[in-house]
Amino acid sequence: MKITVHEDHVRILKERAEQQRKDTDILLRYTPAQLTDILAVDLYFLLNVQEYRRIPIPSNVLFLRYRERIVRYHPNYHDDRVFMAIRNGYEILKSTFWKKKYDDYFVDEICVEDKNYGAEFYEFFGRYFENMRVFAKGEAPVLGDPGTPLEQVERFYAFWKNFESTRSFDFIAYHPEYEKMSSFERSNHDSKYRKEKKTLFNQHVIEVRSSAAVCQRNDPRIKREKVFVDPSLVCNGWSENDVVLLKRLTKKYRAGNIVDWKRVVRDFKMENGARKSMKDLLVKNTQIERLCK
Repeated sequence: MKITVHEDHVRILKERAEQQRKDTDILLRYTPAQLTDILAVDLYFLLNVQEYRRIPIPSNVLFLRYRERIVRYHPNYHDDRVFMAIRNGYEILKSTFWKKKYDDYFVDEICVEDKNYGAEFYEFFGRYFENMRVFAKGEAPVLGDPGTPLEQVERFYAFWKNFESTRSFDFIAYHPEYEKMSSFERSNHDSKYRKEKKTLFNQHVIEVRSSAAVCQRNDPRIKREKVFVDPSLVCNGWSENDVVLLKRLTKKYRAGNIVDWKRVVRDFKMENGARKSMKDLLVKNTQIERLCK
């Protein structure tokens, strides 16, 4: 019996194959120059083994995908930097030692800006915090949607504005010959990165907490009191949001005529990441009080 395949079925299969090829195309996601920075590259995408993220990859599967990538991006037809990145990625994911350090380090970075996100709010911040959940200590709450109860929304921000991370920056010390080094050579190599790893970790925690504060300021589920800001206060690096935040914090930490400025400075830095000193806040607060008289 002769079986005839409908032309629409053939067309659909071709379209799916082409779409899959585009979805896995390294050069549609990275330029050759970007591939030279192994710290910023998604190695699972690079080797097309996304389904094995943070779980063991069977050696035969990894090798097969590696060979497929080498054939597809052969240096005779593509930039040598693509081939080198694939080879380096294969060596890292093949090593149990470095794969674990890579998994504890890499995240698809999303830049959070303090702006009005409008209709994209839930999609954008939902993706951002989903990316960060893997590094959170404890069970991290999700952003939710327009119907999420206010109590859950408050728990979400209480958690993320006090975010504690398990992220490790050991991978920045990656060296292809590391596992062949003597214990002395390893110790000497690691010591070069100790300070940088600590700095990057602290920056990471501050960034996530600040992003949570930006998310909260833009969350359409939270009703806000409209605060008038005198235009004369918006100057010398101060935005309207900065002034509103300072007003709120001084009110929150005021007891009679005394303001706990240490807490104001701490929360101000945590909520918007602005580098304002206590002197900056005191001067601006004096300007605010003068205008209110």
